[in-house]
This record gives sequence, C-alpha cells and structure tokens, in this order.
Amino acid sequence: MPRACCVPGCKANYKTFEVSAFRFPSDERRRLQWVKAIHREDFTPSSTSVVCARHFEEHFIITEDSITRPDGTVITAKRGTPALTSRSTCQRKHHLLAQMHKKE
Repeated sequence: MPRACCVPGCKANYKTFEVSAFRFPSDERRRLQWVKAIHREDFTPSSTSVVCARHFEEHFIITEDSITRPDGTVITAKRGTPALTSRSTCQRKHHLLAQMHKKE
C-alpha cells in the first residue's frame, strides 16, 4: 500500500504509488526543520509519516549512483529507490504546491 504524504493539501500517493515518499529524518534537528516547513498544526511525525518528493527540490533527490573504476571509467546505475541527500530540506512553498496541483 502506498504511503500518503503528510503535508497539508497534498494528495500524493493516496490511491497509487505516484511519487517517491521519504520518512522523517532520525536527527532531531532536521526532523524539527521538516515539521516546521510543512506547517501542520500540532503534528508529531510517527515512524510511518512521510513527505513525498514533490516537496523537495530535484537536486536533493538521488536517483542514480556512480562509481569510478581504477582505470578512470565511471559506471552509473539508476537506483531502485530514490534517496535524499544529507542536506535535503522539506519545503511547503506556494510554488511547489502550485506545481503539485498542476500534476494532479
């Protein structure tokens, strides 16, 4: 079953797996930044709470991995499951919400 995004007004993943979803960080400081960014009153994320990829800028989402061989060639492979960079920040900006509604 897809995990529904917890950002108010976001309908991502309610019926189908449309976009990737990310759990809240375990680091307390980053977790609080995410909670503050989504502007959800009296919200404490649980272990199953997620924020969908629509609330992150693309450069924070890792979709492929690369390694460099000893001979200098680079091998790149698409990740099975996207991940976030360690510096990722959740956003609930109006322009992101507008983009989200255009896609629905």
